[in-house]
Amino acid sequence: MDTEVPLLVMEDLGEAPSLADVLLGDDPRAAEDGLLVWARGLGRLAVEAADRRGELRELWARFDKGVASWEDEPWVARNAAELLELVGGAAVPGLGEELAWVGTAGGEEYSVFTPGDTCPDNNLLTTDGLRLIDFETACYQSAFLVAAYCRMPFSTCWCVFRLPAGVAARVEAAYRAEVVGVYPALADDGVWEAGVRQAIVVWTVAATAFLLPRTVEDGPLHPTRRPAPSRRQLLKHRWEKASELEEFPAFAAAMRWLLREVAGGWDVAPLAGYPAFGGD
Repeated sequence: MDTEVPLLVMEDLGEAPSLADVLLGDDPRAAEDGLLVWARGLGRLAVEAADRRGELRELWARFDKGVASWEDEPWVARNAAELLELVGGAAVPGLGEELAWVGTAGGEEYSVFTPGDTCPDNNLLTTDGLRLIDFETACYQSAFLVAAYCRMPFSTCWCVFRLPAGVAARVEAAYRAEVVGVYPALADDGVWEAGVRQAIVVWTVAATAFLLPRTVEDGPLHPTRRPAPSRRQLLKHRWEKASELEEFPAFAAAMRWLLREVAGGWDVAPLAGYPAFGGD
């Protein structure tokens, strides 16, 4: 390993497709199988790394290249502050208090290891199973923040379209079935549902802070010719879904404010489905 160049070569994995490849393909069986392999792989990684947080901290200190860890509370708080500034506390009373309560969506109680950026193109679906290839922002964070990638889907990614409801539920269940081995309390439906919905708040705030300044001129999320939604399409979709979180009335009101005052003038089509599932 070269400490000056952030590249670690472990083995040649060949020409295996990524999850993005199969989701953007035309085979629904391959896409669902890939999603389940991905979810189970993330869950098993969380279980196997449950007691190794100290090792990660030591490695992070030794090889730190100035990349902010996604588990840091200030990262969440900074995004919340940006949303508050955008919407304005007077327009949505109680928003700051709700965001502070959500915090890291259970990161202190249900922390698991994650590569950090578990997007569909940051892996290979090899004949030997899932291989994750991007650990730039590896960290320990709430299991719910990882689970939300199954439901939203893919909270921080470019390869975002809609999943069929049944498929999304099976993928989320596959991840959950693994992490209950570390946290048996996550078998409780009430605990699980509340945590995932908090995680959706966290990721929606993060997406808003990151993408909204980039929507002055709309454009695709991915710089190549691969299918991808536009920045405005994705944000509008995130806001629509988050506006349904009525257990957070101030946050839901803020989402409706954004849909009305910001996205109201956007002429964008609704987010389509993944091509592998017909795109509808």
